[in-house]
Amino acid sequence: MMEIQRALTQGATWAVAIGQVPALLELIDEQQIPVDICLTQGTGTVSLRTEPVYCRRCAQSLKLEGPGTSVQIDLDRLAEARAVSRAAGARRRISLQLVAESGTALLTITGPTPGEGHAGQVWQLVMESLLPANVGTRPPQASVGPTPTPAESVPTRQPPYPTRRDARTLPTGHQGLAPEHVAADFRG
Repeated sequence: MMEIQRALTQGATWAVAIGQVPALLELIDEQQIPVDICLTQGTGTVSLRTEPVYCRRCAQSLKLEGPGTSVQIDLDRLAEARAVSRAAGARRRISLQLVAESGTALLTITGPTPGEGHAGQVWQLVMESLLPANVGTRPPQASVGPTPTPAESVPTRQPPYPTRRDARTLPTGHQGLAPEHVAADFRG
């Protein structure tokens, strides 16, 4: 446990199975977790903080909607997903990054800090439950470039929170999706 806390406070990056991304985004919807969304396309970046965020699934696409905002994610074009823990002043923030083949994080979803009430605690617990067992045995990785830990090594654990749809759990395993890039459409 001490190794995990040290890795998180110093900064760490770990793989998240692509198959878990829809459930993580639905968690944001269910628990009404306020998030910062950073969309990078080409040479520009758009950042926004939105609450509430609603997640809808259409075949192999996910649509995140907030007040005046809509981001569509084509799951078939994800190369990988990863979680990144980084310091934010005296606190730390954990982000979910959706990554292109080049290793560039094209969409980053950052949840609240652990001290920001119920939503912060839920986000922290769920993201930490995705930590691989060996996180404390490797030095912290920079938040750019591919993650060295394969998605298949992500342990499967039940989420430590009740949901509106009590039967929902995070899916297990990696679905083997490795297309060229993240396709996200931003309308604001």
